[in-house]
Amino acid sequence: MISDTVILKPRPDPVQRSVGAYVGCLAGAIDKQTYIDLVKAAGFRDVEILEESPVSVDCMLNDPAAAAIMEEMKLTTEMVERLDEFIASIRLTGTKPN
Repeated sequence: MISDTVILKPRPDPVQRSVGAYVGCLAGAIDKQTYIDLVKAAGFRDVEILEESPVSVDCMLNDPAAAAIMEEMKLTTEMVERLDEFIASIRLTGTKPN
C-alpha cells in the first residue's frame, strides 16, 4: 500500500511559493493522475485507489507548524478551509512483478 498527498487542482499561488507549505507537503505535492502514472512507470501493475480523503482542515487549524505556515502565507481561516478543494490524501495499492 502507498499513501501520499496529491493535488486535485492547482493551488493558490501563495501556497505554491511557500517554503513552509513545501516542507508541509502542500507545495511539493503533484497532480493525482501524474502520481498514479509515476507509480505505474515504476513498474507497479493493477494500481488502484483504495481511499481518497481531503486533507483535514481541523488538523491544520490546530497544528502549531500549520499555524506558522498559515501566518507566513497570510492565509485566513476561510482560505485554509478551502484547501480541501485542492489537496487530498490517497491510499493506493498495486503489484510489482518480479
